[in-house]
Amino acid sequence: MAETSPGYAPNTIVVCVKWVATHVHIDPLSGVVAERSHDNQFSASDHAAVEVALRTARAWNDAGSPTQVVAVCVGPVDSEDELKVLIADGVDRAIRVEAATHYSATSQPTSRQIASLICAVIGEMTSGGQLLVVCGDVSADRGSGSVPAFIAHEIGCAQALGLVEVHEGDPGVLRAMRRLDGGRREELVIEAPAVISVEGAVAHLRRASLQTTIAARSATVELRNAREIGAAEPAIATSGLGDGMVMHPWRPRTRIVPAPVQPDALGRIVELTGAKSDRVPPRTVTLEPDEAARAILDQLAEWGYEWGQDSPI
Repeated sequence: MAETSPGYAPNTIVVCVKWVATHVHIDPLSGVVAERSHDNQFSASDHAAVEVALRTARAWNDAGSPTQVVAVCVGPVDSEDELKVLIADGVDRAIRVEAATHYSATSQPTSRQIASLICAVIGEMTSGGQLLVVCGDVSADRGSGSVPAFIAHEIGCAQALGLVEVHEGDPGVLRAMRRLDGGRREELVIEAPAVISVEGAVAHLRRASLQTTIAARSATVELRNAREIGAAEPAIATSGLGDGMVMHPWRPRTRIVPAPVQPDALGRIVELTGAKSDRVPPRTVTLEPDEAARAILDQLAEWGYEWGQDSPI
């Protein structure tokens, strides 16, 4: 597909969307996974992210700070029709990144690889203005919600994830509410550059008129590929159901424990549950972020939860 090189606005809002299979069929005898292209779409949280991006761009434009909205999707050619719908809804540009020769529900790059490809595209847009990256909080298939964090790490900016409310402020500023444990909420003032992720209930994506939607069918979706943008061709993640399909939020693998040796049922239950074993009492530690992350990983490893280097998360 031909590419365009439009002028860049001083500010850029990049909205990341993921093309996923919402329904698949698994043959009960052969286990073959089949998907239907008309069941593939962007998730509700992705649509909310697009609407947040459009509202924010309008507010910043009204305040005299020109802002463009760019939708980026790492996915197959089938996603281009839906990207054109986003153009009809008001997105200024749409970019599809071709990550691999074969991309489907059963084979796709890992979250870290997707983030690297998106960051390579973001690097093309650097213009000295404000940069905001908006994502859905979780995808409809893998559900790890880790891509926004990887993006924030790679471009070296603040992150605010899992937002339940977003309000536009002055150019380069957002006010948001984040969900915390125990029914609590945290109010945030977010200054660009930043990466945010929003829940699907934050906003409902506007619908373009029929005339605008038909006109957008002739719009150009810009094409990039891993080699073109200088990123390594990502390997395909294959793990779990079928040929690598993960149609549920990723969870650590089951812990392996020794078989019980007690002769009676009660004894075996006590042995398996550790009900009478000595327990390490809870403790509170105060650490720097890097040290705290390492302490969490060490504790998870002690409990038996391990992630391999090729984990999709």
